[in-house]
Amino acid sequence: MELLVVIAIIAILASMLLPALIRAKGKANQTKCLSNVRQLNMSLQMYIEDHEDFFPPRISGRENWLTSLKPYYVSYSVVKCPSDGFSSNHGFLINGFNDFLLRD
Repeated sequence: MELLVVIAIIAILASMLLPALIRAKGKANQTKCLSNVRQLNMSLQMYIEDHEDFFPPRISGRENWLTSLKPYYVSYSVVKCPSDGFSSNHGFLINGFNDFLLRD
């Protein structure tokens, strides 16, 4: 009987803790996304400084803003928000929404 009481108390405590953990994970994803946007912004600023105040091409043949800014950030993961709905095998948002934005 005592074991059932202990299990019930643990279950109640876990159910109270779960929403807090979900909120913390959401906040961590939000912070990561904001950090990625900051890194992309800094990459864009460095690109503009190095290329005589010109922005990277939106799309022109094989080179676009994603590949133009690549020397200024570490990996393609900065263009992927951790909480987006795209599958992890894409690695970055070159497909989907950004593909729409990259069209002429």
